This record gives sequence, structure tokens and C-alpha cells, in this order.
Amino acid sequence: MENVYKFLDEYVGSKFAIHKTDSGSLKYKRYDVISENNILIIFFYYRGDYLKIFRSEPLCETVGRFFGLNSVEAMLLIKDWFGKKHNIKKLSDLLGYINEN
Repeated sequence: MENVYKFLDEYVGSKFAIHKTDSGSLKYKRYDVISENNILIIFFYYRGDYLKIFRSEPLCETVGRFFGLNSVEAMLLIKDWFGKKHNIKKLSDLLGYINEN
């Protein structure tokens, strides 16, 4: 696990930003969590009482290939790494990073 975390620190980077993207839906807003190295970490849809998070398949596949993991195992390690690195304990903690200008 520590090797995966070190890899993610270098490949993904330690900083991230949340960008609102066009979801094509009037009901939900889509937000992409992008690293300083321009890697999509996760994305989520949000509307007041609704928050649904999705993994980044390309990142999961990359981690899986490097470490011989399936995409679910890779996703769980990425989730743990991201949560620990940025002190995100629950999905709603991400909402504090949204800048609605």
C-alpha cells in the first residue's frame, strides 16, 4: 500500500482543484477533481441534497497495471490515499472545496 501511495504522490501530485464542467443536465452540476499534474482523480454530480461520486477509470487502470490490481482494488487505494492526504472523511467534505463564482 505504501508503494501505491508514493506512486500517487508523484504521478498525481499533492494539490488538486475542483472544476465545474458542463454535465449536459439542468438538474445536476458535474465537478471534476483534477490534480496539479492534470490527472482526473474523481468526478461527482451535485445538487443540494444529492451527491454521487465516480472514480476515474484511467487513473484506476494505470494504478492497476503498475501494481497488478483490479480496478476495484485500485479505486479503494486511491480513495484512501486521497482522503488521508486531504483530510476528507466523507463525501460532503468535498463540498467545502467548491468555489461557486
